[in-house]
Amino acid sequence: MDHFNSLTVGTLNCRGLVNEKKRKHVFHWLRSKNLDIYCVTETHGKNDNYEMQQWESQWGYKAFFSNCSDSRKKG
Repeated sequence: MDHFNSLTVGTLNCRGLVNEKKRKHVFHWLRSKNLDIYCVTETHGKNDNYEMQQWESQWGYKAFFSNCSDSRKKG
């Protein structure tokens, strides 16, 4: 009998994570879902390595970011 491993993926349009209180709340809520991969869109983060390192530290796991320097686009 074949055994299949499952991979759970979740996505969330968070409509901005710049506010630290909101970011901590969203990260806590996401961790409670026990998914394998979390895709968070519309973070409105800056194209700033320091900020992204801070967010990854707050998240507590490895994170990958795709930001845009165009102020009209904040994915």
